[in-house]
Amino acid sequence: MNGRNAWPSHAGHLLEELGVDSSGIYSLARLMRAIEDELEDFELLGPSSPFVSRDELNLLAALGQPLEVEEAARTRARIIGNEEFRGAELIRACAEALERANVALRPRAPLKVALNPLDDSANLRVRPQSERRLRAVEVESIEEVTPRVRRLHLTGEAFDDFDPSLPAQWVLLFLGEGEQRNRGRIYVVREFDAAARRLTLDLVLNQEGETSNWVRNAKPGDRALIAGPRGGFALHEEEPWLLLAGDESALPAIVSIIAAQPQERRITALIEVEDRHEIQPLPNHPHLDAEWLVRGESRSLAAAIQACASDHQHGYAWVGTEASDAREIRLQLTRMRGFGFERTHVTGFWKRGEPRYKDLAAG
Repeated sequence: MNGRNAWPSHAGHLLEELGVDSSGIYSLARLMRAIEDELEDFELLGPSSPFVSRDELNLLAALGQPLEVEEAARTRARIIGNEEFRGAELIRACAEALERANVALRPRAPLKVALNPLDDSANLRVRPQSERRLRAVEVESIEEVTPRVRRLHLTGEAFDDFDPSLPAQWVLLFLGEGEQRNRGRIYVVREFDAAARRLTLDLVLNQEGETSNWVRNAKPGDRALIAGPRGGFALHEEEPWLLLAGDESALPAIVSIIAAQPQERRITALIEVEDRHEIQPLPNHPHLDAEWLVRGESRSLAAAIQACASDHQHGYAWVGTEASDAREIRLQLTRMRGFGFERTHVTGFWKRGEPRYKDLAAG
């Protein structure tokens, strides 16, 4: 934010240089917009000011609150100074993004120490903390959706309080035990049946990927671990247009986002797949314009995005694809197509040559 409580045009680029992922940039931009729209008296003095406002310190304190506590949103809203603040849940997403980027939060000079508004005897806590609880699950069944996609159904008692409330939320899937446990891979929630305690994930098979090999040989009763759900995607109700673009890895997120959109919103979907056998049904929506792009036969995803008619001032762009392609598309949207960072959500779901790549910006 600058001294006028506005989101500077270069802020996204600066955050990207700090290592903040696209999901974090999007969340921070949305939080600043919510503050600007809802908190008229909220005072952010800007980086050039020699002073620090109480509101800035309160925002740091809210970002530093434990992410999994009872009535967490209400607690953060109270710190901000308005219990009706609708952006309080955004603070959690922002705190997670800053933690992933290892950004240390601290007040600007000259004020180095401040009091936590919730506890007059405690110092300001500004290091985000997020829950790392793992849920033990087991394979119920596996379906072959396409030659490259397997639908994995997982069940377990640990799903009792599992609540994916937004489209494009994701989980981390861990295989192995103890020192043999892998780093975990991100998969978007395709569906969750709370009554049956059943989580459904779609996995794209790679030639020799660790998770792909496990899925090929998995059978009912095999065990795994799940962390999450996290992330997610939501738009303000008044936005009239949404661009969705991605490859096979992003398809579960695209499907869930389409299904969650209001009937009056116009949606353009551009989906890149290996061949025509990978095309899948999409949810019905009266204003959905979908195009499937087959590699080697159709134009590239980037070219399709560049050519599509868009309303960058009254719409959003959500993109999920290979990491290096995602970076180029992000620059294309923001620098060539005129989208502000607050109107783009671009994620690298995987990276060429890195089978263990983990981009926590998914959804």
